[in-house]
Amino acid sequence: QDDVVKEIKALTDGRGADIYIEASGATASVQIGLEALRKAGRMVIFGVYGEKISVDLNIISEFKELEIRGGHLSPNAYTLAIKYLAKGLVDARMLVTHQFPLSEFENAILVKSERKEPSIKTILIPER
Repeated sequence: QDDVVKEIKALTDGRGADIYIEASGATASVQIGLEALRKAGRMVIFGVYGEKISVDLNIISEFKELEIRGGHLSPNAYTLAIKYLAKGLVDARMLVTHQFPLSEFENAILVKSERKEPSIKTILIPER
């Protein structure tokens, strides 16, 4: 209900946010971030989006000279992630949102492609 940009500007004496991290996957949040960032601010985009977004690129380049970074793949995190999983420090079951027998692979693909519900990791279970 609040005007997020207005609140951020009020908290920063009109300057705007130094960094805006978008991790919701909501396209409206990207626009809010562009408006809420200060000049020469940084936006980090972790979200995964179900639709394309249109933004005024002049905000990024001409008006604010923003730095935009993607952060979804985390290429330097795989070694640690594998190590933590192997040591049992991370419960991988928490990441699994869907399980299907291998014979239902088409349904598993639809879960991801239709995006009607959150899908983090879908597992196909081999049938004996």
